[in-house]
Amino acid sequence: MSQPLPSPFGENLKAWRARRHLSQLDLALDANVSARHISYLETGKARPSREMVLQLAETMSLPLRARNELLEQAGFVRSFAETRLDAETLGPVRTALTHMLASHMPFPALVCDRHWTLIDANGAAQQILAPLQGDGGQPNLARMIATNPRARQMIVNWPEVMRDFAGRLRLEVARSGGDPILRELLNVVKVDDDDQPASARPFIPVVLRAGETTLSLMSMLAEFGTPRDITISDLRIELFFPADAATEAFFRGT
Repeated sequence: MSQPLPSPFGENLKAWRARRHLSQLDLALDANVSARHISYLETGKARPSREMVLQLAETMSLPLRARNELLEQAGFVRSFAETRLDAETLGPVRTALTHMLASHMPFPALVCDRHWTLIDANGAAQQILAPLQGDGGQPNLARMIATNPRARQMIVNWPEVMRDFAGRLRLEVARSGGDPILRELLNVVKVDDDDQPASARPFIPVVLRAGETTLSLMSMLAEFGTPRDITISDLRIELFFPADAATEAFFRGT
């Protein structure tokens, strides 16, 4: 009797398990199922229920897009919508973003999607980014700071910032399962001196030239908790804070 061929679902499940560095037994224990059942799902000997697909995806903390993909491969309808940000149902999300950007003034704050496409920014961030933005289209933050020659002039510690950004992108590539756009951005952002020793400082500041003034900023990334919509799960809010008293005085105009 011929052996069943692995299904697209089984192959994808196995690939995600490998990305998460889990053995079949590890995944089985975490998901409270038998290792044999995991093996049967991966080889095509068994078909999963909808609940099992979602249970395994939750156990591996998969992105919502990946969960939808697994559901479709297993023959089920997607569970997670991807709603336009300007849709009425996402009104509370837009309100929250507007509030965060406005309340963070006079310090810079911006909103990007999962590919670092700039969606919105407050006045302080717009002022900083204005020299780096081209004409037309939604600007991409990663490309702006990696490829615009002005970025190297504005950011005093540009190589250090790029190394840190590349590390962040590597992590996002791994978490996303190898998103091709993130992979492309990683190639754009990578610098030649990746083997430089790690900084002993508690964080990597973004050091900017502002005329005769040098500004030092530290950043914090925020996301929406427990998102059930892909659009919401893709949003990244980056808040910049002064890393020294002189920078705080500059932004406060004191």
